[in-house]
Amino acid sequence: MKRNAAIELLRCVLMFLIVADHCYYHGIFKESQVAWTALFTTFVLWHVDCFVAISGWFGIKFSLKKFWRIYAQVLFYSLLSFVFGGKFDITGGWFGGTYLFLMMIAPLLNLMIEKLVTLPRKDILFYWGLFSGGIVLSWVPGHLFTAVDPRGIDGGSSIMMFIFLYFTVRIISLLDLSFSRKVLVSAIGGGYLSIFILAAFQYVKCYLRGISMPGSSFLVYHCYSAPHIWIIAIAVLVYVAKYVTISERFANIVRFCSPSMFAIYLIHDTTSFGKLFYIIPEEWLSLHTSLHPAVIILICSVLTYCICLAIDIIRRGLFYLARLNR
Repeated sequence: MKRNAAIELLRCVLMFLIVADHCYYHGIFKESQVAWTALFTTFVLWHVDCFVAISGWFGIKFSLKKFWRIYAQVLFYSLLSFVFGGKFDITGGWFGGTYLFLMMIAPLLNLMIEKLVTLPRKDILFYWGLFSGGIVLSWVPGHLFTAVDPRGIDGGSSIMMFIFLYFTVRIISLLDLSFSRKVLVSAIGGGYLSIFILAAFQYVKCYLRGISMPGSSFLVYHCYSAPHIWIIAIAVLVYVAKYVTISERFANIVRFCSPSMFAIYLIHDTTSFGKLFYIIPEEWLSLHTSLHPAVIILICSVLTYCICLAIDIIRRGLFYLARLNR
């Protein structure tokens, strides 16, 4: 399937949301547990699910070249991290390792899905319902199933969740299922309504127990495997794919930046120096300005995103020159 520039733009936006999440979660304000912290956590938690779902929309066609292209980035930034930090550790973070394994099993998943979509729609819905039911049961309080996350802590940080997202969106893409704008917007709105309802439920629980509700309580019922989170992610992706277009000039900029999105994740989250890109300016702005912490995090997110993008563009340029000189 030909790459949709609007979806590539979505990938860039999603990575920015991930950076902003980390700038709070790993930054100097991580101990802050007031309502505004939900802006960088709960309200944008669908970013990872949506990032994975994009692979299901296009489909992963495994090749050693594609696999190596991603793994080479892991090796490069692991080596760069060693140069600056003195500890050599080949890591793509939890996301990188899980995604690479998704690539490895994609040929098997594709065979299964391509067979499935030839069945009657009611059978497809039945099999998908079984799968999604297991995901939901792993999320509900008490974690009735532990297949998605055996620890039952932050469900969804697993290959099972990646497979579910790939499976679901691949079916939507192959069947070219049509959803109206109204349906997709309603799904997104319903997902956010669920966030507020569950937050209100948590507030009532805290009130009855006579304790205050910290901002982190917003996350009690929200994780990557939460149904309202992956519904938002899938609805956003389908809406962008079906109804969003961008100008060709802007599309060229997006296509140039998009290949660096995984590298931005690696640089800011897995290297020995990446976190300094936002921790240092967060400390400086906190000491020398009266800006609200949310504004400081937003500024540092933009700064970190741009620095990481620039670093990877340099890497890509060096590799391109190396190939020309062979």
